[in-house]
Amino acid sequence: MLVTGIGLMGGSLAAALAGLGWRVLLHHRRPEVARQAQALGYGTAIERIDEAADVGIAVVCTPVGAIVDAVRTVAASTAAIITDVGSTKNRIVSELSALGDRFVGSHPMAGSHRQGLEHADPGLFRGCVTVVTPVAATPAPALAAVEALWRAIGSRVVRL
Repeated sequence: MLVTGIGLMGGSLAAALAGLGWRVLLHHRRPEVARQAQALGYGTAIERIDEAADVGIAVVCTPVGAIVDAVRTVAASTAAIITDVGSTKNRIVSELSALGDRFVGSHPMAGSHRQGLEHADPGLFRGCVTVVTPVAATPAPALAAVEALWRAIGSRVVRL
């Protein structure tokens, strides 16, 4: 499992998954943030996405405006199924339609007015609704993997 973008959302996701015993690789544009998350026990920090070449699933937790580029970077460096935590989906899903067999958009309806890793909460997604946005080309195994990820941390999944 790769989590890239270790702020409130990515840090909370990594903390929840690590707490369940998942192997989590942590990536952030500023490597010191990933190392800080590692020190908190949220996973193993990496500096380059290609260090996660063998992961089965990756979650892009960057700001919405950076998601498309981040997903493309992950797709070029791994064979992972990729999802995101963006609060908007139309542009993201449209621009990533070429990755329809590997990208499944997600919108966990959780968060806080606080930002950054220091506010990460492993229970942030417990009980929240996560909207998953498959497209016609989304293979059933990719959709199942993304839905299983969100359910594992206590989120209620809705397809849209």
